[in-house]
Amino acid sequence: DKFKADPDSFSLAIVDVLMPVMGGEELVQEIAKIRPDFPILLSSGYAPKSSLDEKIKKKEIEFLPKPYRSRQLLEKVEQMLNTSQ
Repeated sequence: DKFKADPDSFSLAIVDVLMPVMGGEELVQEIAKIRPDFPILLSSGYAPKSSLDEKIKKKEIEFLPKPYRSRQLLEKVEQMLNTSQ
């Protein structure tokens, strides 16, 4: 809801594939409707679904497999933010 209200106040989304209420795939689709170029970092301990896998291959979203160290997350976020500017 906050993203819908003011999408320009966000720089990046970190999305887990499995989440309560709304799944990661659905959230990625909702974000893309509002801001198609918005940087999304998808994370999961499982292989992404085929629709998300296609977006990863096309570099529309980034993927960080679990488990990961906090340093890996920080480096990926920094890389994505530097690329999106």
